[in-house]
Amino acid sequence: MNEVNKITGNGINITLDGKDYILSPLTINDIGEIEIFAKAERIKALLLVNPGLSIKEQINIMKTPLTPEEIEGVTNSIHGAIYYIWLSMKHAQPDITLDEVKKLVSRDNLRDILNLVDSFATPKNETAQTPIQAEKP
Repeated sequence: MNEVNKITGNGINITLDGKDYILSPLTINDIGEIEIFAKAERIKALLLVNPGLSIKEQINIMKTPLTPEEIEGVTNSIHGAIYYIWLSMKHAQPDITLDEVKKLVSRDNLRDILNLVDSFATPKNETAQTPIQAEKP
């Protein structure tokens, strides 16, 4: 990927099923969406194991913070990866649905698409934090 795209946040063109799409960098709101998705997946998994979970127990589980490993595990799953790709695609294609993305992504192209989306991310050995300084009156 062109480093200018990474710096400016421009999207990457990709052709899927004969149609051009743009993958865009994920925003902080997208990361929040991934956290919500991961918590929902946590509840689904627990309900499979223990279908008798009360609403109160489900709420307590939802309040429990996610670990980085838990989020990574969800985004490494097929459903999570497709959700991740959809979040990237919907910036430039706001009308695209998750179901449409599910039809576009296959075993053959999943890794390549994820690598493109991940190429926007800051490498793990670098920090993406920018110090915030208060303005002096």
